[in-house]
Amino acid sequence: MRQLVELQDLLPRLQERGYRTIAISRDDPGHAAEVASDHGLAFSVVSDEGLTLTRKFGIVFQAPDQDPLPVPAVYLVDGEGTVTFHFVHPDYKIRLNPELLLAAASLQPGRRPEGH
Repeated sequence: MRQLVELQDLLPRLQERGYRTIAISRDDPGHAAEVASDHGLAFSVVSDEGLTLTRKFGIVFQAPDQDPLPVPAVYLVDGEGTVTFHFVHPDYKIRLNPELLLAAASLQPGRRPEGH
């Protein structure tokens, strides 16, 4: 949850740079909505309960005799749908520093070019 709260804190600065924030959770849709509400998140928390999208990104961890888990990841996608930055670390305890995300967002604004 800490990373979601940190994203919430960065939200105004990310929006200024043209980015929209969306969190993807493995929780069912009801629980994902509850998390957003409980933590006062002003961005969408959507469900990937079956890990369909997570598998497409190739960020699923499968430990022996356990259910698969998503590897925490952060992506910046510009207005054209191109990933301009990503952070994925196999150790779930290592998370992206919020200031690094903001620096990456500052290098390449997410806005669509005029006229698109």
